[in-house]
Amino acid sequence: MNKNQYDSINNSYKKTLVYHLGVDAGFFSEYCNMLYAISYCLLHKIRFTLYSVDANFGKERGWQDYFQPFFYEVSDDFHHTMNYRFAEIG
Repeated sequence: MNKNQYDSINNSYKKTLVYHLGVDAGFFSEYCNMLYAISYCLLHKIRFTLYSVDANFGKERGWQDYFQPFFYEVSDDFHHTMNYRFAEIG
């Protein structure tokens, strides 16, 4: 699947998930969880978007510091505090 095919499928969905990348784990753990989230979104017809401005591995632009953008990214500061993955207790 190329970027144009993915974009047309992803943008056809009404519900949206904003995935906060680079919160509190190593890069490959974060990357694998992002791939799981993308798969989940495709399976359940949810539009996948990314927030990575404050990524723990980033310098200035998060994901785009190292990679070409493949999906829509949001940069609202809201996600810095209100879209945070908490660690499981137990």
